[in-house]
Amino acid sequence: MKKIISMVVVCAIFSNSAWATNPNISPYISTKIDVGRLYASNNFVDDPINIGFAGAVGLHYRLTPEFQIRAELEASLHSFSSSERTYDSSTLYIIDSYEYKQTSVLANFYIDRGRGAKLKPYVMVGIGVANFNETAAENTYVYLTDTLVSKERKDKGNALAFVFGAGFSFDIISNLEGDVGVRYMVAGDRTILSPSVGIRYAF
Repeated sequence: MKKIISMVVVCAIFSNSAWATNPNISPYISTKIDVGRLYASNNFVDDPINIGFAGAVGLHYRLTPEFQIRAELEASLHSFSSSERTYDSSTLYIIDSYEYKQTSVLANFYIDRGRGAKLKPYVMVGIGVANFNETAAENTYVYLTDTLVSKERKDKGNALAFVFGAGFSFDIISNLEGDVGVRYMVAGDRTILSPSVGIRYAF
């Protein structure tokens, strides 16, 4: 977390200095909430759905009066948990559970309509690193033999992360924009597909 905060501070300082020397550059901060569906191998349960959060600092750069590019540093958190129960009175009783947490730091790049347009569609790509912690368990009780069979898989580590997305932003008030989009993030063999809503304040 300290590393993430340090990176955000450095990016903010760079944003202010760049903004002061070039009128085509302006910094911004943003935050998003997404409802993501996680696709992961061997999770024993249906693909879980949960809410994720993201925050970012970045720069607008005006290419032409109609188009701009954005570069940002983003930190995000996704947490998923799910369980399923299967009951058959004559044979067995199964409880499946799954938990997954992922924190990510990404460098994202956008191209969209310039500030001032009512609707500003965009496309984006990003690359970074994700830290994950995953636990999947399957507990089966067999009535006929009075036995409990348990399977558990734990995995944690870091993975290279890629993200692709599209959406549009719109003006709310001066310097404040709303953002609606969808993103597809891949980190190792885990994928998160997430529609998102957020706000962005430009200085």
